[in-house]
Amino acid sequence: MFTRMTGTVVILLSVFAGDAIAGLVDLNPDENGERIAVTQRGKVAYLPAKRVNIGSNRVNAGYCRYIRRANNGDLFVMGPNLNDRVFRSTDRGHQWSSSPYTAENLAFVSAFTILHDDTFVIAYMPSPLRAHREMWVARSTDYGRTWDAQRIEMRITPFKLVMGWNADMIQLADGTLLLTLDVRMSNDGVHDENGELLPAYLRGGVLYLYRSRDGGRTWGDPSRIPGLGGEVHLLALPSGKLMAAVRKQRWHRAPGDPASVLELKQRYGYTPVMGDGIIEDGEDANRIKNVFVSESYDQGYTWINETRVSNFMQCPGDLTYTTDGVLVCQYLHRYRGGPLADISIRARVSYDEGKTWEPEEYILSDGENYPGSIAAEDGGLITMCPHRGQIQAVHWRPLPKNKPELAYRGGAGKVPVPVVDTIAVQKADIPVIAADGSTRQLPVTRVDSLPPSRGARHSAIHYSRNSAATERTESGDIYCTGNLLGQIMLSSTDQGITWQRNKLSIPGWGSFVAFKILRDNTFVVLFEPVGDPHRVLYLARSTDFGKTWRVQRAELAIAPYTNLVGRGHNLVELPDGTLLLALQLWGGQTGPDRHRKQGPVEATTFVLRSTDGGKSWRGRTELCGLAGQTRLLRLSSGKLLACVFKLKIGVANKLFLAESTDDGNTWTKERDVTGKLQPGGANLTQLDDGAVVLEYLHDTAPGRSPHSNWYYVDGTRAVISRDEGATWEKDVYVLSRQVPPGEAPTGQGAYLSDSVALENGRILTLCVHRAGRGMRLQAVAWKPALP
Repeated sequence: MFTRMTGTVVILLSVFAGDAIAGLVDLNPDENGERIAVTQRGKVAYLPAKRVNIGSNRVNAGYCRYIRRANNGDLFVMGPNLNDRVFRSTDRGHQWSSSPYTAENLAFVSAFTILHDDTFVIAYMPSPLRAHREMWVARSTDYGRTWDAQRIEMRITPFKLVMGWNADMIQLADGTLLLTLDVRMSNDGVHDENGELLPAYLRGGVLYLYRSRDGGRTWGDPSRIPGLGGEVHLLALPSGKLMAAVRKQRWHRAPGDPASVLELKQRYGYTPVMGDGIIEDGEDANRIKNVFVSESYDQGYTWINETRVSNFMQCPGDLTYTTDGVLVCQYLHRYRGGPLADISIRARVSYDEGKTWEPEEYILSDGENYPGSIAAEDGGLITMCPHRGQIQAVHWRPLPKNKPELAYRGGAGKVPVPVVDTIAVQKADIPVIAADGSTRQLPVTRVDSLPPSRGARHSAIHYSRNSAATERTESGDIYCTGNLLGQIMLSSTDQGITWQRNKLSIPGWGSFVAFKILRDNTFVVLFEPVGDPHRVLYLARSTDFGKTWRVQRAELAIAPYTNLVGRGHNLVELPDGTLLLALQLWGGQTGPDRHRKQGPVEATTFVLRSTDGGKSWRGRTELCGLAGQTRLLRLSSGKLLACVFKLKIGVANKLFLAESTDDGNTWTKERDVTGKLQPGGANLTQLDDGAVVLEYLHDTAPGRSPHSNWYYVDGTRAVISRDEGATWEKDVYVLSRQVPPGEAPTGQGAYLSDSVALENGRILTLCVHRAGRGMRLQAVAWKPALP
């Protein structure tokens, strides 16, 4: 029995325009009824639409709603996460009803189509869903009431896994069925089952087209679809030409890529606004995440004329060809903040079967799902859209080729370009927590050292557990760089009141390891090259305050070890010019597992020595057998302090201190200073009055997960020592908060930066702080209270 639901349908009779303020496109009905938006060059107008709720509130990302037409004209909708129901309209999409169905071992509907004889066919992934070892097909000859299911055999060699996330299936005029799937060697598509890096030609999600010539019972004759990614949707045009909308997505390095991941992302339309200001440019970041359209004249064996249709973070896509001859590509716009609207279903059109695409972008809904669409009989189309908590059948029609004049409004005719906000000094107070739990307030000043781009909530900090190092020249100028900032160096000539951004023009830069300003004002940066190999170290030196750099590969004498990792304030200069560098070493025959992408959790920390300005590193000393992320500090007395943050899966992370009185040749007095601090990484700074500041990330749930060493940071804190780290005062200074009041940390965004000493016992700490709705990289000037 079908459950009946009737939607309210209103026809908009004319075109109205409104303001195109970023994020505020208004899809509410006005006095004339429902509407969609059409935008170009930062302006918006509105077009008539009909919206009908089909009877489902299953609105989430990752789920496609496939809409197909039977021979009698009835429309049917199926897809994953629809509570195992078939949706039906017998009046061209104006009213909808639904009925339940079951299919053997069904976990995720991957594709749905209706054959020429009205047989329904679905392809699906079975339970357990994440196994990715098999695909099933089910057929129904009674409009979806009952289903005959079977596992299908298909050749995927040499690949191991087959995935049908939001795939597609269509029947060609000769009866051949086409099914799109992607295959991989492993779940991450980059490493094999043993953690070894796969050859480049086997990495990623590889796209295949499978064929059935018996109504979906058996499948074979595979051929490749161009690109890496997944979620390919197909469309056969009346001319016989086959079109494919491919979600191209690559999260690994390929031969010929530019050194900078960010540079490659920008080629495909990426801007920091897409992450609300936060930048993802690690080696596992997505380089491409767009819809590309290709065409085939031989039923999908050969694909040509690939064209990018959508911007970065706009995917996947679905294609429709209207009775007026307009090709429409609809896609999910996946990020908040623009341009013009938030997460929504959008579309672009082509009047020449995909050779060129018009500049207008249509905004159809306010919500998150994958679109599915079908041509209507009136020259328009019906798109399945998520809209404000409901799945809707949106009836709309794109502009004709001879576009009428529209009263576009809003903007200045150009898409806004990010503008840096003005830096302002803010007077503020921070809590100081006493041993008995009471708090008092300490006055500080805050400056956004990296203001967010206009339209973004967050500073352009780089997403991952990365850190930065801050240094000061003999004249007092302050410089900060590191993975937190990407290939940027911040500088201040007025003790942190104003800041300048300078691009680091260092060829081959991959991952920051260390930064130090030597006594002669030479800048030294140590880094791993692109590709994150953990095997090679490069030295960059600048004698003009970071404007130009000379780069060379550093000589490493680390045998029998083969791998290294290190980052942060882990490089110091001794009075005789010797440099000391703290690194974790592993590999070779030493263990532990050298295949962890971010380096081993428990590899031993060593202090390496260079007497030629960092060109070669030959001597090394084990740091008390400790293992972890290490920062070094040389005190005014000549003593060296090391803080080592030890990560260990399933237990509370520990923070250790050790010291050396012979320039790092031996290390003694190893001690656990974790106490009640709940640290998640730490730095050390000595003030001009001799006090030592231990600045650390505060982990709110140490040892929370028995399966990972993830930590749940809510901000930056500090404690003070007046005796070179032998004892620590009980007062805890809360320098920043990274999560809104009342919210718990999610385990993402543990951003440790660094501090430098100012005059008169003051300190400048660069840390991430939530200001308003976003996270800001701020310079906090403060002075510890006297004991």
